Formats: sequence, structure tokens, C-alpha cells
Amino acid sequence: MLYLILTVLFSTLLIVIIHTFEKSGVNTFRGIIINYLVCALTGFVVMPNKPIILEMIHWEGLPYCIGLGCMFFFVFIMVGKTVKTMGITTASVAQKISFAIPVIGAIILYNQSINIFKIIGILLAISSVLLISFQKEKSEEKIQIKHNFYLPILVFLGGGFCDLTFNYIQQNFYLEAYKHGINIIIFFCAFLAGCIVMLFSKNYQFTIKDIKGGILLGIPNYFSLFFLLLTLEKSKIPSSSLFPLINLGVVTISAILGYFIFKESFPIKKIIGLLLAICSILIIRFFG
Repeated sequence: MLYLILTVLFSTLLIVIIHTFEKSGVNTFRGIIINYLVCALTGFVVMPNKPIILEMIHWEGLPYCIGLGCMFFFVFIMVGKTVKTMGITTASVAQKISFAIPVIGAIILYNQSINIFKIIGILLAISSVLLISFQKEKSEEKIQIKHNFYLPILVFLGGGFCDLTFNYIQQNFYLEAYKHGINIIIFFCAFLAGCIVMLFSKNYQFTIKDIKGGILLGIPNYFSLFFLLLTLEKSKIPSSSLFPLINLGVVTISAILGYFIFKESFPIKKIIGLLLAICSILIIRFFG
């Protein structure tokens, strides 16, 4: 239970930190690149048996970690843009309701049970994403949301694919000795993917604020993935129910913070979408 709580808290903290980037003068793109380097370095520092990282060159799960790292960078950029244009609640719901994808994957790949409640929960999850993605706002906000409606959808799909792949690695290739090494490889590959995109976009004029923001984001980002891996390993709850439980915590806390701290508006569609998200997670967790 402790690892589950820590996963929720660190995952929520990431979204909050990204939300503060713009007001703090941090370039989201460059801050995220620095963040992934900090993640890899943090993992290496806390890793007790550092030479074991060399053994992982021949590890069967290496290609999946490389691909997952590249996808991590893409999803984080989409989350940053969604937070900036549509708010912390929308980004959180879109990212965390993507549990529907690993739930479907767990049912197909690991023959975990399926019933009418899981089906209803998945449909409610998809409906919630659509509701929070297509909202009517006033003046400039309306134009901004209209032009960026696809962002929560990309976050939903990308986040779901990342969770599915991470669970697949844990189920098929995980070794206790590699628990830090897995995270280091994923984050370092995300960093390399960001560097490649940065070179092509010529967006590499880092500022002190970008570096500070990346450090602030990188340390909790590492531990969010580390505790997720431990939660999947230690928990007796099946992954098809575990992901919804984690995401319920993140969605709920993010919504509370978005309303009380960041003063986000809550039009009726966003409220309904949030309620559907919570209902879908509860249904899958306790009835699925």
C-alpha cells in the first residue's frame, strides 16, 4: 500500500510542476529534456550495484525499454502542452484515464478476467476523455481549446501505450537486480530522443531556469516510475485493477489542486467528464 500511495503522490507532483513551468519562465520543451537526464542520473546515483547496467546490454527487455523511453518523451511533451492550453485537470484525466488501454492489454495478454463492469468502465473512460477534450470556453480560451482538442486524445493514447509496455516489461522481463537499471535506460533513451528532436528544431538555447525546472521535475519523475515498478511487483492486486486505482488517486488530487490552488474553471462538460472518469475507475477496481 505504501508503494501505491507514493506512486500516486509522485505522479501528481509531476503534473503540478509542469503547470508551474510557464509562470516560472521555464521552457517546457527544454525543461523536459533536462528532466530526463536528471532522471537517469538520479537512478544511477541510487543504484547500489552500478556495474550491472553493463549486463543489461544483452537483456531481452532492452529493445522495449528503448522504445518506451522514446514514447515517454512524446507523452510528456503532449502533457505539457495540454496543461498549458487546457489546464491541469484535463491533462491529468486524459493521462490517467488511459488505464483503459493497459486493462484491455492485461485481459488479452495475461488472460485476466473480463465482465460487463470492466466493459462499462472502459466505455465510461473513453467518454470522459471526449467530454474534457471538447469544451466550450469564452473568447481566446475557446479558440485555443478548439485548435488543441487533439492534445488530450494523444495523451490518452500515448499514456495508455506507455503503461501497457511498462507492464509488459514487468511481466515478462523483470529481474529484481535490474529494477534501477530499467528506469535508467528508459529515462536516458527519453533524453536522447529529446536531444534528437531538439537538434532538428534548433531549440537548444537552455537557460538557468530551464535547467532548474528540469532538475525540479526530474527527481520526482524518477521515483514515480520506480515506485510504480515496485507497486506492480509487490502488490497482490491484478494489474487490470491496479492501474485504475493509481489513476483514481492522481485524477482526484489533480482536480482538487486545479480548482483550489490554480483556480481552474470547471464548465459542466469538464465536471461530467471528471465524474465519469472517477466512476469508471471505481467500477473497474471494485466490480471488474
